[in-house]
Amino acid sequence: MVSVKEGLPTYESLELAIGVGLKNALPLYLASTKAVREKSVTSKKKVIVGVALFVFLIVVMAATGSPESGFADMAFIAVFAVAIFLIYHGYQWFKAGTEINKELAVVLTKIISEAFGVSIQHETVVIGQNELKKDIERTGLISESFNQVTIDDRYCLIHQYPMTIKEISLTEKGSKSSVVVFSGFVAEVNLPKSLTGEVYISTEGDTFAESSIDWWNNSDIQKTTLEWNQFENDLHIATNNPLVTREVLTPDFMVDLHSWWQEDKKPIRIAFKGNKMFILFPETSIRLGFATDAAEFEALQEYAMQVAKPIWRILCLVEEVRV
Repeated sequence: MVSVKEGLPTYESLELAIGVGLKNALPLYLASTKAVREKSVTSKKKVIVGVALFVFLIVVMAATGSPESGFADMAFIAVFAVAIFLIYHGYQWFKAGTEINKELAVVLTKIISEAFGVSIQHETVVIGQNELKKDIERTGLISESFNQVTIDDRYCLIHQYPMTIKEISLTEKGSKSSVVVFSGFVAEVNLPKSLTGEVYISTEGDTFAESSIDWWNNSDIQKTTLEWNQFENDLHIATNNPLVTREVLTPDFMVDLHSWWQEDKKPIRIAFKGNKMFILFPETSIRLGFATDAAEFEALQEYAMQVAKPIWRILCLVEEVRV
């Protein structure tokens, strides 16, 4: 079996393969989604107009109206009507976007699966908050506080090892404000055997390494170095079993991970725990629950690459895991 890394050795080869698949699938996709895409575009335009009108009415009320004037009553009725208009068309836009997301996810999954030569299944996940939080916490890769998890698409792959890749967003919601702690992909890889130690990797500039020092010092997890880690200033490793670290973190694995990080220097976090490998990779361009309503090839390819590139990088990295 040809590896993903051999079949698609560069980003350019990946882009070409996705582009070919998209061109073949585009006519059928555009025909089957024409009505819902038109509905999405129309609703979006109405929402934009409604927002502009709503703001205009509020400004006019503040500038010229008074509680005693008949104009204030008329303006209030107008604002109320515009608010109803916004709610209705906003909901229609959301419904259309959700439907497009489902249709496009099916098409893209097939394109990516064929490009990689890997069996991939797409799922829309509905899981309770408690279960979602436990799923994230057991990775050991989130040191920041969060109390809400949003999950959208999940991709189930069978390649060298079975794995799932999910699009998630973690938020710390307060009474007055909310902070997005993480938005991107989390991968869970099933290894063929259970390791006798735990290994954690973070990349330079990631606050995870610094915020986890106290936790590591209060357990048997300690920072360590590898003889062949020429990237030790960029890739930080901690473990409770240096022998396991040397077993799973091969020179090729470290080279691939460093190349991935160097592309845009986003913080990548990896953990080996038991018979699992977890990867956390941020991607702020993903919009959970929504897909593009564009019909142009260039826009659709850009959207497709936002999904395909992280999966490609994860698969290439996992191919270098030796256990």
